[in-house]
Amino acid sequence: GGFHIAAIVFGVIILLFNIFWAYVELTQMVFHKLNYALSFWNLLDLSSVILNVTVVVMEFAEADFRDINRVSAVSVLILYFKLFYFLRIFFATAYLVRMIIE
Repeated sequence: GGFHIAAIVFGVIILLFNIFWAYVELTQMVFHKLNYALSFWNLLDLSSVILNVTVVVMEFAEADFRDINRVSAVSVLILYFKLFYFLRIFFATAYLVRMIIE
């Protein structure tokens, strides 16, 4: 039905965004070489791309709903960590984020 079509459309959109982010991460890997793997935030970005693609592929393959939920939960947790990282930009949240990270 309609839900299945929406899941396919949004899945394709997510895959396209992740292709872009995978390209960005690959470019950083080539540029920074071993230093790339030494950064917690780079590894978080890479794992986010991998997990998001995994969720979409599992959804398309009609994997068990519980397995999809487990992978999705880890993926969302990583996205929240990334959100904390970007909240450092704003003065009101920068101190709090630095306190949590450090």
